Amino acid sequence: MIKLELLPKLFQIIAKLDFKPLVIKLKGLDLGNLKGNKLTDEQGIELLAEVLADLMPQFDKIAEDVIPFFALYNGISEEEAKKLDAGEEINKLINDGAFVNFFKTALRKRVELER
Repeated sequence: MIKLELLPKLFQIIAKLDFKPLVIKLKGLDLGNLKGNKLTDEQGIELLAEVLADLMPQFDKIAEDVIPFFALYNGISEEEAKKLDAGEEINKLINDGAFVNFFKTALRKRVELER
């Protein structure tokens, strides 16, 4: 679930990142057969893996936003968020259907705008 209080931080992060190379890459990405125009869990993971691979080199642009983001995402203080396991938190995002669908929809709209 993406809580409303998380949206401003999420949009701040998105605004700082360059998605153009990713959009170009996603246009050519073959996710196989989409049933009902929906991604399977495996397709969602593949998509998120592609997104992370392209965005991780830009991490320095959003470094100051990461702790506040995960604090809001988990409903904990920033001090507590600093102690979270990064791998576990990224895995939670990958497996969060609402989060994956949010990015899938946002990136689809971005691809449509780029056409």
